[in-house]
Amino acid sequence: MTITNLYKNTSMNQMQVALSIIGVLVACWIMYIQQGWINDDSVIYFETARLISIGEWKLALQQFPWPFYPLLIATVHFITSLDLQHSAQILNAALLALATYSILQIIVLAGGDKLSLVFAALLLFSTTYIVGDVLPMLLRDQGFWAFLLIAIIFLIRFYRQHNIKDALYWQLF
Repeated sequence: MTITNLYKNTSMNQMQVALSIIGVLVACWIMYIQQGWINDDSVIYFETARLISIGEWKLALQQFPWPFYPLLIATVHFITSLDLQHSAQILNAALLALATYSILQIIVLAGGDKLSLVFAALLLFSTTYIVGDVLPMLLRDQGFWAFLLIAIIFLIRFYRQHNIKDALYWQLF
């Protein structure tokens, strides 16, 4: 089967999933190249996640009063038994995949075709700020973008269909 036939026989959803998986691979590659690069914010997230993981919620909230991202890191740490940095890297890759899928879904809602999806993914993966700066530093920005884009999906759906469920999801995300 040639690339052209594969491209033609791929559905929009399959294309979104494939490009999101490529996003995970890009994230893993960048994090591998950086060899565990962390910044000041990452240290705070890791320490807060460590405190959460040992049940020290009061100290964790004193350390960092916005515990959602460290809580996610601690949850991945608990589920996988990996150290906090590797748990944050898994979370980072998953959030980039979610952001990738979400931006591609917005393009689908706007009437884009498969070629538009490919170019959007290439544009996202070639953005030096996202892939070169933010992705390797294990910041919570990937999660912010993922959930913002999901909220925009539900905003578009609510605007089009006036379904109260979409409005609630829009506000939730």
